[in-house]
Amino acid sequence: MAVSHPMHSATPEPLQQPVSDPLISVIVTAYNYGEFIADCLRSVRAQTYGRFECIVVDDCSSDNTPALVSALLRGWQDSRFRYLRLPQNVGQLGAEGHGFRESKGEFVVFLDADDLLFPPFMERHLFVHHNIETQVAFTSSNQWTISRDGQVLSKSHTDLVSRVYSSQGIDLEVKDSDGKALPVPGVLFPFWHEKNDPSMWVWGTQSTMMFRRPLLAMILPTSPRNVESFRICADFYIARFGQLVGGSFVFREALGCYRRHGENNFSKNGIIAARMQTGDMRSHPSIGAYGALALQVLSERQEDFLSVLGTGRYYDLATYFKSMRGYAGKPPLHRRIVRDVLVGLLGEPTYVRLRTSLGRLIG
Repeated sequence: MAVSHPMHSATPEPLQQPVSDPLISVIVTAYNYGEFIADCLRSVRAQTYGRFECIVVDDCSSDNTPALVSALLRGWQDSRFRYLRLPQNVGQLGAEGHGFRESKGEFVVFLDADDLLFPPFMERHLFVHHNIETQVAFTSSNQWTISRDGQVLSKSHTDLVSRVYSSQGIDLEVKDSDGKALPVPGVLFPFWHEKNDPSMWVWGTQSTMMFRRPLLAMILPTSPRNVESFRICADFYIARFGQLVGGSFVFREALGCYRRHGENNFSKNGIIAARMQTGDMRSHPSIGAYGALALQVLSERQEDFLSVLGTGRYYDLATYFKSMRGYAGKPPLHRRIVRDVLVGLLGEPTYVRLRTSLGRLIG
């Protein structure tokens, strides 16, 4: 006669806090993008991963954005979506900070209102965050480039093609509990970037990224000082500073669309052979502005950074950001690198003649 063990005789009590999927916060920043924002939000609602919140931060748009978004959300009656209109225009980085403070997700996506996400975006990024052996502060995927009316111009983002090489990466292999390799469809050539500051841009656009919340809590500024420099291209600050604090992981799976339509900064120079490396860099934040803002945040949250980075790393970063003070108002770092390389190859007189002939296309 079998005797049941006393420990197994009773029905197990349910966990008071059962293990669950994490909440993802999608923060859509919008300024006069009424033409595109409905499709942007539809792409968020179509995600295969359902546990998310989406906060639309309207940075004082003067077009039909408020009426359009309000009508869309009223029709959906989806509690995952919220609309927040700021009382004054603060620019992209400022608007993202407002949205972040209203959010609760352990993972955060900053989505531009003219871009699109493919349905598996959240699911695939979360898969990488949860399964790579080396933890990182943010991930960045590939994306298609589309025109104003949605025509596909390129099926790979130009920065990912030109800046990142497979020799720098590792093959991602995920195994189940029995040691059997699991398929990783579409994830080709993932790249772990060490915790340094690359001289060139090695990620996709901000709409390709998923951040861990603790990183953003440390590096997003709360005071208005120096934020004005990042009215556009907020990822130039967030990604570069985030890389120095927690590292990143880039993978080649295309999970969304970057729209080029003439009003966004990186569409003004047009596309040549589906490539466009720099956009109109006259409007881009300078390396000096990046250093000033990062140093400000580093100083304001010194104890937090010391507890995470340690004394040596903290003061190394402080010294690094201080060294950028001399670059205030100068072109971004990669433009200066291109110029130095061309001058070295061609000589100063030839470079000047080429620049005069071609304008700013060669930096």
